[in-house]
Amino acid sequence: MNKEYGNIFRLARKEAGLTQEVATGLLLIKDRTTLGRYENDQVVPNDDMVFQMMHAYGAKWLGYEYLRTYTKIGKAILPPIYRRKVGHLTLMFKKECDDLEDIQRDLVRMAYDDEITEDEEEDWRSSTKEIEEVVGAGMSLLLTEIKKPSQDCSLVRANA
Repeated sequence: MNKEYGNIFRLARKEAGLTQEVATGLLLIKDRTTLGRYENDQVVPNDDMVFQMMHAYGAKWLGYEYLRTYTKIGKAILPPIYRRKVGHLTLMFKKECDDLEDIQRDLVRMAYDDEITEDEEEDWRSSTKEIEEVVGAGMSLLLTEIKKPSQDCSLVRANA
């Protein structure tokens, strides 16, 4: 289970506006019990099933969160992403880029000799944390589902 969102498979299905019955049909799962087990953290779906869910639910972020939450490599290297509105994410990305710009001189100063000395290690970790925050903000923006206005001016999900 993802600490920020709860069960990511249930969240993605609900955001897509699908019932378990409809999702089961779209995913070509035999019965609702299997989907329920995914959504109650009893079983982790395999990569192929998560790929199908991403497409059926129109949720690119689901694949990223699956990797980050359920795989050793993802847990080790993928920064968190944020599920916010596109305007908020754009401002977050801009802020993180500005923060990175502020530390560029420090990065160059520390790395110009191809070695990070013991007295530079803390600053280096702090600087690479800023890079991770830029990456997370950028991925958040890239994985955001774009919504387009419908004929009646309400928002609908764009085709993924």
